[in-house]
Amino acid sequence: MTRTKANLGVRQKYELHVNLLGFQKFARDTIPIVISNTLLILTTMPRPVNNPILLFLLKHAIDRIVERLVLDVVEAGNLVDLACKEADMSPVMRKHDSFADTVRVRNKIIAHQAEANILEMRLHRRWFESKYNDYRTVLELVSEASDSVSSEVQSLIDAGIIRMTLGATKNSRTLKQVCKEDIEQLANCLSSAGLY
Repeated sequence: MTRTKANLGVRQKYELHVNLLGFQKFARDTIPIVISNTLLILTTMPRPVNNPILLFLLKHAIDRIVERLVLDVVEAGNLVDLACKEADMSPVMRKHDSFADTVRVRNKIIAHQAEANILEMRLHRRWFESKYNDYRTVLELVSEASDSVSSEVQSLIDAGIIRMTLGATKNSRTLKQVCKEDIEQLANCLSSAGLY
């Protein structure tokens, strides 16, 4: 099988490098906090949540957080493979099981859910539920895939394929780490307002 070089222009290559460096920073600084905050909310929020609006908001917010992380990690992995192709190398991301599973979650669960393709989704949903039966395991998968992508970005940097350009990475907002007391305070406020 012959590989075809991506043939990116100078500006496209620069943007590719900026995006990969930006993801590496995002994977290091933001993803662990998002995962930690999400898991803390899941484990600390008093049960049962009887308010239907609060239950709806909580479930959908966590679903969107997980979906967004899956989408971001897969996109970054695809960019790593594009950088490999541009350097006339074989794509590297599919060799990582966590990344391959994250791609399957994106392609077969999130995409089919968005398309409301119920028949096609059943088989993949069974696989998903047998392997990743709760948010914790999905977030662990995303974390592992994110680490794989980040390590491949570092390999590309070390090989001189991606150059660390001064000021290339975009500034990202710093997330605040949520603590148990924050969640308890929120639950108490909701409870005193009769919403919980």
